[in-house]
Amino acid sequence: MKRARYALDIMGLNEFETSYPSTLSSGYRQRTALARGLAVDSPIFLDEPTMNLDPISAEGFREFVKSTLSLRLRRTIVWTTHVLSEAEKLGDRIGIMKKGKFIICDSLRNLIKGANLNTFKLTISGINVDALEQKISQFKKSFDKGITVRLLSYDNGITEIKVIGAVEHEQVEKKHKLMPGRLSKDFRNQ
Repeated sequence: MKRARYALDIMGLNEFETSYPSTLSSGYRQRTALARGLAVDSPIFLDEPTMNLDPISAEGFREFVKSTLSLRLRRTIVWTTHVLSEAEKLGDRIGIMKKGKFIICDSLRNLIKGANLNTFKLTISGINVDALEQKISQFKKSFDKGITVRLLSYDNGITEIKVIGAVEHEQVEKKHKLMPGRLSKDFRNQ
């Protein structure tokens, strides 16, 4: 009982102690699932936990798992996802499975090196926030399948984007013209 109360406290669920999970929002149901994992001393397995969350709740959930469970409490978290950017943000090691078996497991940096992929970071100024989603979507579609385009940040008209894949510097530089604004000098292969 002591561990259960501890888990409820860590997850901020004390006021819902007698509630059934079915009566809670999807975000609180995810917290309940984590509390169950904390109550026992074993790795916590999360199967696509942000799939049904709104973007703000999903980011808060990812941040909580990384900062509190992984870094502060030193718990092992197994997080399944089909979203590379989510794996990149959260994982120390990323495993790729095929037909229920791991075919590779390593750091993202080593996976990218091993697959001969390039990583570019673009900083572009002058993009209006209202057009951002559409412009990034167009930019993604301009590349072949297998190229990942990820929004890193947007702040006061400054957009940072990461491009990962079997793509050359010249291709990225040419395609960035689909994005309005200026490409900064820190465009580089990382």
